[in-house]
Amino acid sequence: MDQRFSRAYFEFAASLLKEACSGAPDVMLSPLSVSLALAMCANGAEGETQEEILKAIGGGLGPDEFNEVLCSYTEGLPSSERAKFRFADSIWFPEELVVKKLFKVENEKLYKAEIESLPFDDAAKERINAWVSEKTDGMIPEIIDHLSPESKMVLINALAFDAKWAVPFEKSGVRAHTFTGLSGETKEVSGMFSTEKAAFFAEDADGFIKPYAGGAYSFIGILPHEGTDFETFINTLTGEKLLSYLAHLERKDTDVMIPKYVLDYAEMMNASLIKLGITTAFSAKADFNKISNTPLTIGEVLHKTHIEVDEEGTKAAAATAVLMKMMAMLAPEEHPTVYLDRPFVYMITDNQSALPLFIGAVTSPEPLSEYEE
Repeated sequence: MDQRFSRAYFEFAASLLKEACSGAPDVMLSPLSVSLALAMCANGAEGETQEEILKAIGGGLGPDEFNEVLCSYTEGLPSSERAKFRFADSIWFPEELVVKKLFKVENEKLYKAEIESLPFDDAAKERINAWVSEKTDGMIPEIIDHLSPESKMVLINALAFDAKWAVPFEKSGVRAHTFTGLSGETKEVSGMFSTEKAAFFAEDADGFIKPYAGGAYSFIGILPHEGTDFETFINTLTGEKLLSYLAHLERKDTDVMIPKYVLDYAEMMNASLIKLGITTAFSAKADFNKISNTPLTIGEVLHKTHIEVDEEGTKAAAATAVLMKMMAMLAPEEHPTVYLDRPFVYMITDNQSALPLFIGAVTSPEPLSEYEE
């Protein structure tokens, strides 16, 4: 794994979480899904637009290098009967939009993107949502709720994860336990108790790893120390800190508890991505000329996730949709004005020498004649 990509990916994940947690108590994001959707956009971008996207999701790797590393990573993610993982990408656009061949070929080759041109009407919306539902095993039945007349392209990543625990929780290990919320309120939850083999104990948090079947994936729990303000903990979380937790794992029997939970999460990510430096892509300065000669800009980035954690394992899904729209026409440029509507000087010059043949001043021009009224 390219270390620059790995560090950038963790930083992107921490930054997304930080932004999302500022507006919701319960959050679930897929940095991979967001990265894949934006990677397809980057392949249609040029100049500052592309640079900002790649800096945010790829640590500043060049487009060819980033595509190579991301594709290699995703293609290497394993899937088995007891730990299933799959993802899919697609690009949809209205029939009247002329999309450049190289953009389509590149995303088909790199990300196996399914590309479809169709009338952008209610039927298209239903078809796109059906595609997302199918690719997420029904966990995300809908990603978009509209296609406006300005909508010119939808780029989507969808992924699904379904894995059993390597060692399922024993029935006797599932029992009521008190959970204390952000404001100190308490409630009874179904706690799943077990003893795990790997944990870390850091200055500000402790954590553990519980593997899924097959050994390719794991659940990682991170618990800030008691008395720590959770908002402060999230705001100081960085990719480097996440990496340091994993670097200090110990092989030590550790008693753990995971509450059963089901969570559906949805976010429009525009504000978060803009804060992470992707600004030009959302503006009238966006350069997506590698997609089409029609001027395009990103209108919305929609992200939805679903997760179920119980004694048998974990089911999770994510979908990210980038809705591109036709760029609004720029307001006519305001020009400076020079109105000779008060006393003025004038010259009549020889163009070769610029010397004045005549020079004069006007302080009281002729009044409007009757026939000009």
